[in-house]
Amino acid sequence: MTHPKKRKERDDAGKGQRNKRSKHFYMNANKHIEPDWNGIFATCDMGRESRCVAELYRLFEEYADKIYGPEDAGPADGAQDQTRNEAEDDPGDDIETAIAAEVQSINAKRQNKAKRITSIRLDTQCLIFFHTRAPVDPTELVASIFKDMEETRERKTRFTNRLTPITKTCKANYEDLEKMAKEVLEPHFHKGQTGVKFAIRPNLRDHNVMNRDEIIKTVARTVGSEHKVDLKHYELLIIVEVHRNICGVSVVRDFEHYKRFNMAKVLDESEPATGEKACGVAPE
Repeated sequence: MTHPKKRKERDDAGKGQRNKRSKHFYMNANKHIEPDWNGIFATCDMGRESRCVAELYRLFEEYADKIYGPEDAGPADGAQDQTRNEAEDDPGDDIETAIAAEVQSINAKRQNKAKRITSIRLDTQCLIFFHTRAPVDPTELVASIFKDMEETRERKTRFTNRLTPITKTCKANYEDLEKMAKEVLEPHFHKGQTGVKFAIRPNLRDHNVMNRDEIIKTVARTVGSEHKVDLKHYELLIIVEVHRNICGVSVVRDFEHYKRFNMAKVLDESEPATGEKACGVAPE
């Protein structure tokens, strides 16, 4: 017969293991967003962050495999070990060369471990950021998910609310925003296109330096006068997401059609698509 005290100890140990597993998706993640990143913001209800991360990891990897193929594991460790051993076996090498070879090998291994999709634990409740790396295109990934949901009428998540793809990030100031916007907008507006109808949608979280009106003016100036602002029937929506000291930009289609990329509402027929009434309306 199992002693009650021992049973309690096992239960407590099991509970601790379950807690560790539930936080696993965050444990190896960075804690802030860097400039020159791309990725996807996700929102969820308070207290559901870990479950949201878990289900989105599975979903994003599923669609990344479909679009880009299985993730490459990178060069084998044996190749790195061979490089290190060659340096150690060379009698002409001194101690500094051996140390440099060891450091290079360690850095190479760390680089190989970098995943194409990783979560970033932010200090803002109900908000998560997934950092994506090449070849993953955040806007393509999100569009594929919503297209499939519409065609299959199958709900993909339980805890996720909204997805916001980000093509590139920069420091949250107007100079960097204008420079980055030129790069992000070029394929959509400056490759021979004319008369494209567009709208701009800024959203600011935990930030009080930049303001919506100036963000809209900065981005609109980058788009150029050959294109037309149309707040209700735009072809392209320029998303500007500011979180603390980081600003992200992307260009998307079918934003209203997919209920502003809301995973919880996109299959709800009773929730009609709503048109933009003004530039810069915050999504939440």
